[in-house]
Amino acid sequence: MGNTEDDGYSPMIEGVPFDSNNIEIEEEILDDGKSLMNSFDLPISIIVDEDNSRLVGFDKSDHIPLELSGIGFTSLISGKAKETILSAGIENIEFLPTILKTIDDEFDEYFIPNILQKINCLDREKTDAKYFEDGQLFIVKKLALDSNRIPDNSNIFLLGEDATALIVVSELFKIEVENSSLQGFIFLAPENYNSF
Repeated sequence: MGNTEDDGYSPMIEGVPFDSNNIEIEEEILDDGKSLMNSFDLPISIIVDEDNSRLVGFDKSDHIPLELSGIGFTSLISGKAKETILSAGIENIEFLPTILKTIDDEFDEYFIPNILQKINCLDREKTDAKYFEDGQLFIVKKLALDSNRIPDNSNIFLLGEDATALIVVSELFKIEVENSSLQGFIFLAPENYNSF
């Protein structure tokens, strides 16, 4: 089995996602800002690639980075994290029930958050980045957002100019998570974010 000793690194899971009919989910679906509740049969099952995952402590974390074959990078959150977000009145997010399957066990208290709002708010003059031909971010050295283009009630959203579903959260979201003692969440100010 993959990494089972505490090596000082945070948990991270790689795996292959299937719907409840055991049909593999292969499309990049989490970067569109659209509801997925009726896109496939839930819950999602993730067959964990134990050789390439860091599993130590994942069951104590409320936020776990997740790399899904065919879909890309996303996150898993605990039921506690989901309830914290809902009780704070955070909108524009849905929670896809998810079961983690390892060789020896199943864990069903997790959710993949799907962000339902995408906002084009990149400040291109202040951002230090390279772009794809279509204008999407490729490599970011320093990120800057134009706060005038972000609606007041947008507590969590996808950066519209980023093809890889970069998640932006408000100060309210950050404070709610920090005050709830949730484990595994990392917040960076935009100017401290880089993609490498």
